[in-house]
Amino acid sequence: MARPGVGRRLPARPVRRRRGDPGADRRTLTNGRVNIKARQRMITQYAVASAADGLVVGTAPRQFPTY
Repeated sequence: MARPGVGRRLPARPVRRRRGDPGADRRTLTNGRVNIKARQRMITQYAVASAADGLVVGTAPRQFPTY
């Protein structure tokens, strides 16, 4: 017979994410969630952003954008 509080752990509460929150996408990318398509999208976006002179996805537009 199992003792209370020993054995099976309850899952952590899911984090509520706002739409369009770049931090949420970054967390999905870094903390090992299973959402592979979102992770691949973010990896692509950050690769493109780093190639485009350090432009960071989700930030305000630069004063003199380079297209």
